[in-house]
Amino acid sequence: FGQHSPVVNIYNFVVANSIQETIYERLLERIGIFHGTIGDMEAILDAQVTINGKTKTILDVYNEMERELYTKELTEEERIRKVEEVQRAFENEKLNLHNLQDGLSNTLTNDAYFRDEINRILYKNAYVTKEELENFVKVIMTKHLTTCNLEEVAPEIFEFNVSMSQPAALKNFLTQYGDMSDEGVINLNQFRSRIIDATSFKLTFSQNVAYENTNIHYFNIYHPFIQACLNYMVKNEDESHSSFSYALDSDDILRAGNKFYLGLYKILSSRMVQGIEKKTAELLPIVFNLQTNELETNDEITDRIFRRSQVEGYERNVHVSDIMPEVIDDMSYDFTEYITSIKQQRYDEETRQAESDRLRNLQQTKEYYSLRIANHEENIREWEWELNYVYLDDKEKRGKEGAIRLAKANIQLLENELEEHLSLINENKNLTIEDKLISLNLITIK
Repeated sequence: FGQHSPVVNIYNFVVANSIQETIYERLLERIGIFHGTIGDMEAILDAQVTINGKTKTILDVYNEMERELYTKELTEEERIRKVEEVQRAFENEKLNLHNLQDGLSNTLTNDAYFRDEINRILYKNAYVTKEELENFVKVIMTKHLTTCNLEEVAPEIFEFNVSMSQPAALKNFLTQYGDMSDEGVINLNQFRSRIIDATSFKLTFSQNVAYENTNIHYFNIYHPFIQACLNYMVKNEDESHSSFSYALDSDDILRAGNKFYLGLYKILSSRMVQGIEKKTAELLPIVFNLQTNELETNDEITDRIFRRSQVEGYERNVHVSDIMPEVIDDMSYDFTEYITSIKQQRYDEETRQAESDRLRNLQQTKEYYSLRIANHEENIREWEWELNYVYLDDKEKRGKEGAIRLAKANIQLLENELEEHLSLINENKNLTIEDKLISLNLITIK
């Protein structure tokens, strides 16, 4: 962390003809662990494996092996066997990690829907910006937290002040509207502990500013205060207040004097994934051009109107000349026809995605259980070999026989779990696509 060099060199010194050299040559270098990334190494070392009936991390297995090599008088054969035991665990988990990375890579590379969505987010600013978050907080303070105020004290740094007359206003707001999920409560309590008894605190909506000033609060869309604001808006939503008229200043593609209707729709997709309902919501802007009396087909104009409306719109009253019933009827028909086609498109996309998810989950689930079952089977073969070819006293024999029975029982449990998971993955997805008109906006370009 904090390293600015594009290259970091790591050197490991090993004493020749030592136990350490055996470990490095036969284990770490042999399976190419140094050619991966630090993140890969952490994922492998933290993975859990079952050896001799005990579940432990690969790091624990490695440390135990190293202690035994240094503290016990082992033959060369016993030493090699210990190293190869850890090597198998490394290689199995490395294969798991490789398969997972391949699955993710194939999904993101081959899925045209994901590619389009990523491009739309990156190049068209289809995400919540810091300016929008700032405006959102100011709206909440105007509507509800009227005794508090937000003041910019430095570029992109704000001070949130709690009124002395109502010192519990912020605390009560968080209690009433905070996210009460398990994770939400943890985040909420952490935020409360940082501002307890404070009459003011500094915050920013900028990620870069927050990175340079770690002592101030970073308000992003996941911050507990923003989540509380969102819950407040949802609980106090006034559906009758959904029509607006405002103006935007002209620019290189929005000409002065032009007028548009902007319809904002919420497209809600819902399907069952392994017994859990998965919902995704999309805000879809549709623009009707009042110069052509047709839906706007230029995506750049639609994106520009939508993006600038978030932060740059200013008040403009509706004129009598703006009310044209026949145009509004045509617009309503066009909106309905377009949104119907979009819902069918989303249905087809979600269906393809669901099938892609199903096939990937089937493959990964089968591989996961196959590896776990193979580990038990390997242990059983090892213990049976010891029973047949190694001298063991009665207690040791009973221990090995008990371990074999336990491993066979675990295999049966894993096979039953596998069948249950496969059945759950293959169940009917019950996909539904719904739409809702959020707002209708008359926009005049000045």
